[in-house]
Amino acid sequence: RKVLGELAKTESFKKAFVKGYREGREEVQRDISKKLIDEGMDVSIISRVTGLSVEEIKNLKLSIIKSK
Repeated sequence: RKVLGELAKTESFKKAFVKGYREGREEVQRDISKKLIDEGMDVSIISRVTGLSVEEIKNLKLSIIKSK
């Protein structure tokens, strides 16, 4: 536990933690977007709801179409 506590204080750990958090959050946003695309929701609404760009959602939509 002490080692983990010391590790958490390092700058590299903090940067890695923030990066991992952001990547995880973006993955969740993409998953939600895919579900909303499947439900037929408009791309601009999905963008407003998830915070992803319209372009990224269009790319997700294309990937869904190609995978079917």
